Amino acid sequence: MIDYAQRQARLMRSLDVDCFLVVHLETTDPDRASMFYLTGYPGRGVLAVTRDAVHAYASPTNIGMASQMAPHLDWQLLDWDYQEAIVALLRRHGFRRVGVAVRRIGWFTGRALEAAGDFDLVVEPDPVARVRAIKDGEEVARIRRATQITEEALAETVAGIRPGMTEGEGAWRLERAMRERGAE
Repeated sequence: MIDYAQRQARLMRSLDVDCFLVVHLETTDPDRASMFYLTGYPGRGVLAVTRDAVHAYASPTNIGMASQMAPHLDWQLLDWDYQEAIVALLRRHGFRRVGVAVRRIGWFTGRALEAAGDFDLVVEPDPVARVRAIKDGEEVARIRRATQITEEALAETVAGIRPGMTEGEGAWRLERAMRERGAE
């Protein structure tokens, strides 16, 4: 089982902020990688990660999926006017020093945070990627298992390839062999 709290704690130990903001809502705020790494949910939403908690928000169309895929978090509804909603939630929680990843936050969201005038924005290159780069024991074990599954499934698939077989058939055989071995 992935320990998301440990990942969040590692992130916050690396930063000098009240919260780190993850925004994955539209193509202008593309932070799917951080959202998934910190929660297990790959969809649209906003996270305000602190040393003590993760404040998780999703739109009305995404909150059901977010709650199912990351039930360890208490997902709250995010208003459709999300730039204003983000400013409001940061104010409501009293956050002053807010960390953001420079290439992971959209221009409109960044402008809304600056225009609010309430926050000291701490712009970092990509702190979640920095934390993700250092693997813990569980992650190393998962990588080893994934490699083993891939090697076994590929060997089985290659051994079964015959003249006249379509690429789609080969791809299906590979996927089936991987799933039979436990791949997701």
